[in-house]
Amino acid sequence: MIIEKIRDNSKIWFGAYVVMHMLFLLWLYSMNLFQYETIDDFYQLTYFSGVFGEYSPFVMFSNVIYGAIMCLLFKFLPICNWMVVAYILISFISLASIAKITIYKISNKSFAFLLNAIFLLCIYSYLYEQINFSKIAMIALAAGVVTFIDAIHDLDNPNKAELIIATILITWGGLLRFKVAAMVLAFVVVIFVEDILNRKIEIKKIKYLLIIALAVMIPWGVNQVAYSSEGWSEANYRFKLLNGAVDYGTLPEEIWDSVDWDDIGFDSDDMVFALGWHFSDKNVFSVDALERMTKYEQKPEVSLHNLKEAAKNSVKYCMTHVLFWTAVLVLLLAFVINISKRWEIAFTTLLMLMETYYLVFNNRYPDRVGIIPWVVALSIGLYYFACGYNENQYKRKKAMTIGFIAGAFVLSLSDRHLLSSEKIDVNLSDSTAFTTFLDTIDPSDNADLFLINYTTPILDAYGIFQCPEFGVLDNCVLDTGCMSLFPDVYEKSAEFGSDKSPYEALVKNDHVYIIDERYLFEKRDFIRKHYDEDIDISWVYSDGNSDAYSVATNPDNWEEKDIADWEIGDVVITENSLSYYMVSGKIDLLTPGDMCFLQLTDGTKTYTYEVRVQDDEFVVGIPVDTWANSTEIKASLFVKVGENYLKDNDLIGVL
Repeated sequence: MIIEKIRDNSKIWFGAYVVMHMLFLLWLYSMNLFQYETIDDFYQLTYFSGVFGEYSPFVMFSNVIYGAIMCLLFKFLPICNWMVVAYILISFISLASIAKITIYKISNKSFAFLLNAIFLLCIYSYLYEQINFSKIAMIALAAGVVTFIDAIHDLDNPNKAELIIATILITWGGLLRFKVAAMVLAFVVVIFVEDILNRKIEIKKIKYLLIIALAVMIPWGVNQVAYSSEGWSEANYRFKLLNGAVDYGTLPEEIWDSVDWDDIGFDSDDMVFALGWHFSDKNVFSVDALERMTKYEQKPEVSLHNLKEAAKNSVKYCMTHVLFWTAVLVLLLAFVINISKRWEIAFTTLLMLMETYYLVFNNRYPDRVGIIPWVVALSIGLYYFACGYNENQYKRKKAMTIGFIAGAFVLSLSDRHLLSSEKIDVNLSDSTAFTTFLDTIDPSDNADLFLINYTTPILDAYGIFQCPEFGVLDNCVLDTGCMSLFPDVYEKSAEFGSDKSPYEALVKNDHVYIIDERYLFEKRDFIRKHYDEDIDISWVYSDGNSDAYSVATNPDNWEEKDIADWEIGDVVITENSLSYYMVSGKIDLLTPGDMCFLQLTDGTKTYTYEVRVQDDEFVVGIPVDTWANSTEIKASLFVKVGENYLKDNDLIGVL
């Protein structure tokens, strides 16, 4: 008797699912399997948690309301990474919502439990091992749609609790990624399939549909107002202009010969630079220039040839993804078992295929986007399977047999084998060491600005659940990636000489440095081309983990004099690597903290390098490619005093 009560008790089996899911999350945590899929989420975290010196709810891709909630949590309760905690929590609640509905509907509770466990295994890696805000929005919205459909299946007696849960899930998904909400909510139209067949639209359905529409559109309206300020409006617009060419290849290299670069205002070399996500320079990549660039973009045309190619590519894309076949399998089983909802299931399948085709046709289908229609269709298919499970005993058993055989085959194709997962060793760098490194680059008391890229060591300084320290990068700006378009980049660089470009500030101000060498020489060539052809990159300091580089212009306001106190020792060049020669020597500065520059010339070219002096010794790294063909190099030494330079005329050593 007790066994029968347990066997048929929906609450017990739903509770068992919740416990199983929680234990699964604990196992993932113990194995360090929670990981970001892309760098985007980490840099959203840096703005929410105030890493750059200010708590900012603005991250371009997610709603400012969501950002404000995150900022409040990080500001007043900085005990963990609230962003990732919220991601995991919303995924857990979403999957639990689907599990509750299906477990309560299916008469065989153990089978319902197993079905939801398999569903979890099919998508867990997308939600937990490859964490991304778009996919978290996806599962929240998918669960919201399923819960909404179930809540109003009886229009005369709607489930108010489910309506509230559905509204919360859909609202949160829309806050995370509005574009995902637009894709997912198209599936809600399935509730009108029966009405269309009966040629009668239920007004009550429209009323409930309006509720979830407002749950998405009202926050969207708030977000539009919040981003209407001049700085953010421009940042959004510039990224919109750049997005096609940089992210989706709408300006392919094979058409560059036909592009009128003079008309645009920058050339193909600049385009190569931008394709490396270096487009923060407003002087070069201005709004006007980017608008002219869009005239040459090769956007997909609706032609028979393109439609055929998109169909071929869609098939190739779907064929290689187990999740797609899992969705097809579940929809097929639901179609077999749920006779009364076959038109709804067919519509869901068709919409899944149409959205996939649309993404492929427009060349916008990285996995974090391409899987969205599959997961939504899979969730709806699972729901309709559960609804029809109790209708026909024979068909139910037949569908179960087909499902288990086909399901076992599909899962065997998966490249994500749960039991073969190995614990990931997490070796964190020291965030304090990195900030100490930044503070040590310039021994003077002047304020400095550091241009960092998305591979900065701070990325490895925190575990995925750790809360970064506030202001740890308050003297840094990103010069790479979409966040290099954010207003704070230009506000900070304006303090160092340019409100248009961090690269211009780098040339104008001796206290601006580049950190790490990713795309270093490409940045040098860009700066030479647009700002000063007589500058060169120089290595100035390293702590063994990170390197600092500077650029300097040739001094033109200098006074030549003998300065006996300098006591300049021998200047020595040694080959440090394939990229740099190391130049070192001795000097007693006039005043500790004075900026020192070494000027080298071979008679045809002259470049000046900022020198870092410590304990009367200086060292600087100069690029091999600049001096590789020089047979005789003369050196001069400058000390900057105020806005003028003192040049030693006794340093006549030949290198």
